[in-house]
Amino acid sequence: MFSRLEMVSGQIHVHADNSSLKTTKTFTHGGIAFDPQTGFATFGKDALVKMPDGLVLEEGAVVSMQLVAPDGTLKKQTRVAALHQSKDSLIYRVPGQSKTPAKFSREDGWIIAVYKFRAYLSHPGI
Repeated sequence: MFSRLEMVSGQIHVHADNSSLKTTKTFTHGGIAFDPQTGFATFGKDALVKMPDGLVLEEGAVVSMQLVAPDGTLKKQTRVAALHQSKDSLIYRVPGQSKTPAKFSREDGWIIAVYKFRAYLSHPGI
């Protein structure tokens, strides 16, 4: 999915191997993990990508990223996020959109209800 990362004037350019919807969605919505001990970054559940030189990793640091197409042109997809350090390791993470809190909580009285219906259909010829 992603081949390499490079720093260009304070912004991380994320070079993609292909221009698929899955690649774009992983970049814009997936979680990102930066491991300074190994020097690799992980986008979603994809393979490891070498981190660029000059990337400052610290709690609360804001990283700006832009997706680059396989032919080298900049795509319009960008992402700006703050880094959060894991409690048990030195890994810095950017949470994906699936990690955002719910708008309607159980404490506010919202519940999930599942209803099942059975339909009995007949044909006039039967």
